[in-house]
Amino acid sequence: MDIEQVVSMLQEVAEAAAPPDFEQRFGYPPGDNHVVLARDATGAAALQAAFPGKVPPDVAAFFTAVSEVSLPDVWNAYFIGPVSWTIELHKASEPRYVRFEDADREVMILASNVGGDMFGLLVAPEGSMLAIPAAGIENGVHRADTAGAPGYRPIADTFGQFLQRLAQAALAGEPDPFDPHRR
Repeated sequence: MDIEQVVSMLQEVAEAAAPPDFEQRFGYPPGDNHVVLARDATGAAALQAAFPGKVPPDVAAFFTAVSEVSLPDVWNAYFIGPVSWTIELHKASEPRYVRFEDADREVMILASNVGGDMFGLLVAPEGSMLAIPAAGIENGVHRADTAGAPGYRPIADTFGQFLQRLAQAALAGEPDPFDPHRR
């Protein structure tokens, strides 16, 4: 993942999310679409401390460059980070694990949308990104193996792929590629 390219694409998405005629077209003012650049590697260091030995290089590189992304006017809104949110969700077990195929797998939630859906990374060794619909968290475990969790699925092999696909689809005007309720 070329972090500079991904950050540049996300900044372009934020700028394009609210064109000058946004309020006229939608009937309400645009939200605050922005990418907050990190001042230092504090975010990546905090993730490393919270998930020792489990933070993939692409996640560390992203949160070394970016503190958070807010895209309220892109599809059903997308929010990535901040790291403090990821760490607090994990500490509070909201969720900490995802259960599927009869096993609980640790997850690091990195993004969400306004619909309450989360997008998380399976913590080592798997490393793939998952769409996790807002449903079925029991004792810190998202029960992906229940009928109440439709839409749960792997969506990207890595966090970097998730970011690239998100930015590419938004810039191309495509439908939300990660909507857990769309297959």
